Amino acid sequence: MKLTFDDGPSVWTLPIANRLHLSKVRAMFFVVGSCVNKHPGIVEKIVALGHRVGNHSHYHADPLRLTAADAEHDRQLCNQALAAVGVHNPPYRPPYGHPWAWPRELDVWSWDVLPGDWVPGFNAQGAFADSALWHGVVALHDGPDPHEAPRSAPSRFQTERLVELLCDAHDHYQRVLESV
Repeated sequence: MKLTFDDGPSVWTLPIANRLHLSKVRAMFFVVGSCVNKHPGIVEKIVALGHRVGNHSHYHADPLRLTAADAEHDRQLCNQALAAVGVHNPPYRPPYGHPWAWPRELDVWSWDVLPGDWVPGFNAQGAFADSALWHGVVALHDGPDPHEAPRSAPSRFQTERLVELLCDAHDHYQRVLESV
């Protein structure tokens, strides 16, 4: 299983990145450019911890609701924000998926498992027990900041709990997490 995180960086990002680092697991953080501009130091720290950073657009707009030119402009704005913190040629994960909407020459990432950690009522223990979680590329969320989306805060706590459960399993039982 490979862990990826979308929608950061936010106040949730570093605790997750640090916990993964303690278990010697590298993850991919697909960040939103407007959030990178607010928290450039967080991106620098997750890179210093050995994690990878990818582009998740600048404004997190659904690319299927934009013109092709506007979607590409949104992607490039995020690339510029990332370049300002030393990240160049990042892979891309379009918001809401839609990997088929992009040219093949881009390094576009999708996911195999989307556990729903952004949904109010998400339960880490239940997700951990679900065998469907234990394969492929898993997309979790480390953003947005709680003051921007206060209803997401309980789910983010559950995301942190799920990361803790996965790292504990990785550390104590078997090497279940692959580094990205």
